[in-house]
Amino acid sequence: MREVTSILERHTAFRWGEDCLIWVVHYPEELVDPWVRLEAAKRGFSAADAATYKQSFLRDLRMGDSEPVLLTVYQFGGSPLSLAPLSEHLALVNDRGERFTPSSYDDSFDGALSGVVQGLVFFPRQEGTFTLSLSGVAGEEQVFAFSGMSPTNESVAASSDIPAETVVVTLGEDTGGGKTGKDAPQGAVTVAANSSVPKKEEGKKTPLPQPKKPEEDIPPPPPFLVMPSAPVPIQGGTATAVPPQGTPAPSGEVALDEFLSSDEVISEISLPVASGEQPLEEAVPTTGAPERLIRLSRQQTVEKFLQGWVAGDVDAMYELLTKDMRVLYTRDAFGKRVLEGSFRWALKEGYVLSWPNETVVKVSAAQKLLVMRVLRSEVLRLVEEQGIWRISW
Repeated sequence: MREVTSILERHTAFRWGEDCLIWVVHYPEELVDPWVRLEAAKRGFSAADAATYKQSFLRDLRMGDSEPVLLTVYQFGGSPLSLAPLSEHLALVNDRGERFTPSSYDDSFDGALSGVVQGLVFFPRQEGTFTLSLSGVAGEEQVFAFSGMSPTNESVAASSDIPAETVVVTLGEDTGGGKTGKDAPQGAVTVAANSSVPKKEEGKKTPLPQPKKPEEDIPPPPPFLVMPSAPVPIQGGTATAVPPQGTPAPSGEVALDEFLSSDEVISEISLPVASGEQPLEEAVPTTGAPERLIRLSRQQTVEKFLQGWVAGDVDAMYELLTKDMRVLYTRDAFGKRVLEGSFRWALKEGYVLSWPNETVVKVSAAQKLLVMRVLRSEVLRLVEEQGIWRISW
């Protein structure tokens, strides 16, 4: 955990504005492997799951062709803040002075900003160092620089750019003769002028100077960088619209509904049936049916499907699909879709079910992406085939 937080601290910057605080977190590539190791250890991933999780994480943050930045605006004043359009106010400036506008960003930043507004911003991939420049706050340009991009400070003595100056240290008695390097007596030692000179101790051999490892001095993040636990409104996109009955959800579509604060938790329970709806039926054995075809309720069918998704049990999921879905997808193609998508990792954090009607269910789950949680959702449609409820997705 320390490795992850150390990297994050060096890639976090903040600035105060008028009645607002703005902070940014850059996700560097060096963060990927420590984060995957941390999550794998905490959640008991197998080696295969850890590798798949890493690929999903890289895709979510577009590491291959983008510089991902998490932007958070905390507007605590009475009037909303406007940075619309964000593409005209936020820019990346590389070490050659070139400016780049965002290639994409959460459109919530183009609205009236109040409370806490948080989302990802993507810039074109950079090879060197860069800073972020934000205008429209406090009447002047705000610059966000990351200490993790600063060049490593090498010791002065080891620098090849500084010429070595010869200093003579005589190990015998100082006769006051003012010897120089040219006529130094035998037994003299020459050292660089910028090195420390060891003091002579009687009867002891003078030790060679040892390099001292610099102590790490990384200040902890200020407490106001923690998302507030008070009921501050969190601004984001609207909920995913549920398609009408008989219309399948778009293939592979995952909605980023809204951004949650780090202290909001999605519990691993299902929502109760809304008032006025008929309760879902219990499992009823079908006469003469094999055990695997025992009739499950709609709720139980969905739960079994999601449990297979969490466990990576493609066979259990594939068996629950409708006939049309199994024609559309081979078992291998379906397995690739469900195992490589981001939604599986969100399901592992817990999920909530909501039923707009008897044959459509919306599954919502929060995926943790380091210092943020993203609420994702999928819509499943249930179809009854020969007395058995099956999934169309």
